[in-house]
Formats: sequence, C-alpha cells, structure tokens
Amino acid sequence: MRIKRISYPEWEKTYIPVQNHLLASKSESSSNPNLFEPQGEDLAYVHQIYEVEDGRIWTLVRNYLSELQGSQSEDSPTLANELVILSGYHEHDRVGYFITTQGVEAANVLIEVYTQEVLPQVERLVREEA
Repeated sequence: MRIKRISYPEWEKTYIPVQNHLLASKSESSSNPNLFEPQGEDLAYVHQIYEVEDGRIWTLVRNYLSELQGSQSEDSPTLANELVILSGYHEHDRVGYFITTQGVEAANVLIEVYTQEVLPQVERLVREEA
C-alpha cells in the first residue's frame, strides 16, 4: 500500500468535507461542524455511507504518530498526541469520522492528513526511518 501525506488545507480543498447534518438535532455543539461522532446516530450514518461509497469516509485518530516518533519524542514532545485524519474507516484510537464529497482515487493508497505545522516534521521522521 502506498502512503500519501497531505496538509489539512489541501485535503479540504481536494476532498471537500461535508457538514454533519445531524448536529442540528443535538443540544451540544461540536468544535468541528464536519465531524461525525464514533457512536450512535452519527456512526450509523457513517456506516450507511461506507457501505455505498467507502472512499468518502475518513477517520480522525489520535496516537497515530507514537510508533513513528519512537525514541525521538524529546525533539517534538507533542507530535505523538497530534490528531491525524486517515483515509478509510478505522476503529483503533478513533476520535470521529469525516465524510467528503470527493472519494479517494485508488483503493491501494492510504492518505494521511496533517496540519501544515506537523507535516514537515512527519516527513522528516519518515526519511530518518528509511
């Protein structure tokens, strides 16, 4: 599987996340109106879309970079806790899901989405691991 790393602004522009229409029926507000919760009505809706168009589902995860960062945690102590968006449906360390209007182009590609500040650090760590 090939891994492609992009910035959050590039992801937003290319894949266009949809707004969580289920938020209107909830009393609490979300910090991200595009995020679908990993339980209840939100999760049921994510599953519904996944069954038809799995390339449009993205998972927000935490602790994804812990293994990559390994012994270099002193250099970037917050990197291990950074939230990352991954293409596809994942359950491990999930925070929530996004649905986009544009799907992932190829099934054999994992797209990792980072903030513009974190992306260069991740690319550096990957080069050092190689």
